[in-house]
Amino acid sequence: MRKFLLPSRDSPLDARMKEWLRHFDTYDHRPAEPTIGTVVVLPGYRETMWDLASLLKRFEKAKFNIFVANLPNHGTSAVSKRMRGVITNFDECVAETRLLLDMIFRSESRGNKPVIFFGHSAGGIACIRLLQKKPFFRTRISGFIGLSVPFVVDHGIRSFLKPFVKYFLWLAVKLPRLPIDFLLFTKQRRGIHPEDMKDPLYYSGSLPIGFAAEVYKESISAREEIAKLNVPCLFVHGDKDITADFSGAVEAFSLIPHKDKTFIPLLGVGHERHEVFDESGIVERRILRWALRRIKKKQKEPRP
Repeated sequence: MRKFLLPSRDSPLDARMKEWLRHFDTYDHRPAEPTIGTVVVLPGYRETMWDLASLLKRFEKAKFNIFVANLPNHGTSAVSKRMRGVITNFDECVAETRLLLDMIFRSESRGNKPVIFFGHSAGGIACIRLLQKKPFFRTRISGFIGLSVPFVVDHGIRSFLKPFVKYFLWLAVKLPRLPIDFLLFTKQRRGIHPEDMKDPLYYSGSLPIGFAAEVYKESISAREEIAKLNVPCLFVHGDKDITADFSGAVEAFSLIPHKDKTFIPLLGVGHERHEVFDESGIVERRILRWALRRIKKKQKEPRP
């Protein structure tokens, strides 16, 4: 049995999430409660899970199984505390996520249920790269939801450095062991919960250069192979996003070949999750309705 799922039990963040994440500790083949489908979530950061809590609660109330991957360097299994909570190797992330999906599709209790793939930010790029590399999953999943996916990377870099960022990140990809951290990247303004600051997996707002370089490299590949993303897609993106360029997401969306695709632009919204999911819950309800329609459509199709 592989332990794929959040949370760890050593941080205040997990204490706040314990009530609704209590049954997401470990994936196994025990019979699940009657559900209509499964949502597999890849967050951009480990800390993102708190911001996605209300959305995932809606999925849970709608009778979805929810699985949140605890991948190497992305959950509790990081090689160093400094890098906990971020994806440092996309190839490794894609390989581990494939194993998780394999287990779900082979499960007697869950294998015949539709699956929604959900990715936020860098997690969205990881989802897309898996679907591009593994055609089998494109035939099995019911749809992909991408929230603030960085097809064109900005990273909130200071304006006078932007002309040089492409070459700098290219160098970081070629020399991934460069001892450069938090060099070019601004701290994004956001409300900080006092409990967040105590969480060892809290994202402070600056990007480690190795992570930034990985996102840059994989975003290029995702754009170049966008025609392979031939699945029902929902993109949700803020037009004020300074980390994941809005126009880049629009362009990538236009090149997706599948006819069943939806783009929800969020006016005046940036990259941070607390801006996207406001108290009204309008965006959350639209995402859930989209997923429910794809689930019903998939259930009518003959199983491959």
